[in-house]
Amino acid sequence: MELSKMREQLVDLKNQLKTASQEGLRLLDDASATTEGMTAAQDKVKALRAKIAILQDAVAQEESSQLPRAMQAARKPGEDSEVAQMRRSPEYARAFCRALRNGVTPGKGEYHDSYKILFDALTTSGGTPAGSDGGFLVPEDVDVQVREVMRSLNPLSQFFTREEVKSGKGWRVIDKGATKGFEKLTGEAVPDGVPVISQGDSSMFVKVPYNLETYGLVVPVSSELAADEAGQLMRYLSRYFGKRLVNTENALLQGLLKTLTSTNMVAGSAMTPLDEIRKALNVALDPENSMRAMILTNQDGYNYLDQLKDADGRPLLTPDLAAGSGTMLRGRRVAVLSNASMPTRVVTTTGATKGDYYPVYIGDMEQFATLFAGGPLEMASTDVGGAAFRSYSLEVRGIARLDAQIFDKAAAVRREIFIPAT
Repeated sequence: MELSKMREQLVDLKNQLKTASQEGLRLLDDASATTEGMTAAQDKVKALRAKIAILQDAVAQEESSQLPRAMQAARKPGEDSEVAQMRRSPEYARAFCRALRNGVTPGKGEYHDSYKILFDALTTSGGTPAGSDGGFLVPEDVDVQVREVMRSLNPLSQFFTREEVKSGKGWRVIDKGATKGFEKLTGEAVPDGVPVISQGDSSMFVKVPYNLETYGLVVPVSSELAADEAGQLMRYLSRYFGKRLVNTENALLQGLLKTLTSTNMVAGSAMTPLDEIRKALNVALDPENSMRAMILTNQDGYNYLDQLKDADGRPLLTPDLAAGSGTMLRGRRVAVLSNASMPTRVVTTTGATKGDYYPVYIGDMEQFATLFAGGPLEMASTDVGGAAFRSYSLEVRGIARLDAQIFDKAAAVRREIFIPAT
């Protein structure tokens, strides 16, 4: 089958899956629906998802086979830069591991032919090796492993916009919302040949600056592991730095979420938390943001929502049939972070405010904020600093450059489910 036909069939199958998922959700709300009907709907969704997976693999394989012939014509500018090619090469990986084992860093200026490709990657990407405060860029394989570890940990950044930037400082322009249309002109004749057309609501364009900050972490590596084969060392470092990088990004994004004004949703009140969530989706958010909104909470908040039932005793949280996992509330995805990552606020003072406050964020997080990342991790090592010399080990330092900025504060709202103390 031709690639174009395969892509058309893939689009058709995805549309069928969407329709089947919606039909399944309708049956969940239908009190007269039979078990057989719901099972059939679920089987249909599973079958369509399996077909899509097979066809996606076939499309990927066909695209890979055609890539060498179309690489130069189809590749976007900067998509496969000189630095990317360097980081992808076996020579770079060997030099990188050798530098870690021997404690070679850009700042030491220990330039040698065996490390030339590492210095070249820094220089080509705009760095100055002699004055670098970081380390060498990690090989592409390590970058991929780090991202795989991060994805497995359900990072908060997956719900937000993420942008890789080359410059440490910069800005983006956002449209705060167009309220006016085109202007009716009275005629083509204008004074002095200069058109007199107003700028409409161009003042709604706003600059959002970003400024990457440097974040660092040191991991001890035993001399035995450092001397082991390169793959084992890289896997260890990827797991260690990947987990900590997720925590760092989560903290940055949660810091932005906490700038939103909180409103209490009191359990047991006439206006229940579920009513408040409906109101937030219907009124507090713009319809466009509400349509793409999600509900983000912690384990305590999810446990509360998971116990809500309709008049017939059925759970209000429904399976996300299209995604194949997770749950939805009123057609919006419900995402859960651990209590350790997003803790419940506890008020221990006496009075009406005493109790637990479960965090709930509702909105279009991609529109709300952007996480800026300054390229891949940088790593450097030493066996003489810190505790490395005394413990006969190697200390590897990882450097990441990040920033997070709010783009549209109105795209999300903050709520808390208040459970009064008994």
